[in-house]
Amino acid sequence: MKKTTRLFLNSTIITALVLLETCSKEENTSNTVKDIDGNLYHTVTIGTQTWMVENLRVTHFNDGTPIDMAKDTKSAKSWPDPLYCWYNNDPSDPGDYGILYNYRTVHQTYLVPLYIAPKGWHVPTDEEWNTLISNLGGSSIAGGKMKALNGWNSPNSGATNESGFTALPGGTCSNLNSFTSFYGGDQGYWWSSTYTQWNPSSYVISSGSASILNDNSAAFNSDFRSIRCIKN
Repeated sequence: MKKTTRLFLNSTIITALVLLETCSKEENTSNTVKDIDGNLYHTVTIGTQTWMVENLRVTHFNDGTPIDMAKDTKSAKSWPDPLYCWYNNDPSDPGDYGILYNYRTVHQTYLVPLYIAPKGWHVPTDEEWNTLISNLGGSSIAGGKMKALNGWNSPNSGATNESGFTALPGGTCSNLNSFTSFYGGDQGYWWSSTYTQWNPSSYVISSGSASILNDNSAAFNSDFRSIRCIKN
């Protein structure tokens, strides 16, 4: 009788451990998302929002339509084609910065019917960016709470990454400036899907400040900037 009881208890314990491991794996899986190219992104919940922890690095829209790569100044000027380019224009070393995209890849309502974010995700609006910023205490300090502790040039002011957003300074490319990457290490720029009357909207974080600022007065449709997606 005792032997039967011990076998039952051992079986119960093993079953419980298997279930625990399975639940753990399912929980870990729910904290990641894949794009159509198979790139894996981690996610973080901030307030009521769930964001990707890494910048987008996909080269197809989520229906499989390819996005062309801008290889030089001339091709970068071919707005309004959807285009992407690599950090420092170097496809061999994308590093942790992801890919930079022109605004044609972003704006889904008026300019392009295709979607670059994985299904169930989208490029955030100004309203969603501002919700994030508000949850982190306002624009003057939210950038510091979003910045990674490493990867930025000194002084990386106010960086705590307490939000888990892990912002990195991917810089920006402009076809108006010889198609070069600017501010690598010093600044990160992220597109918004909100289009103002005159300019596309984006947000910028700098090494020398703890703030995050809206940059729609300086952005152009043909600029290349990072994309960070938010869950639907």
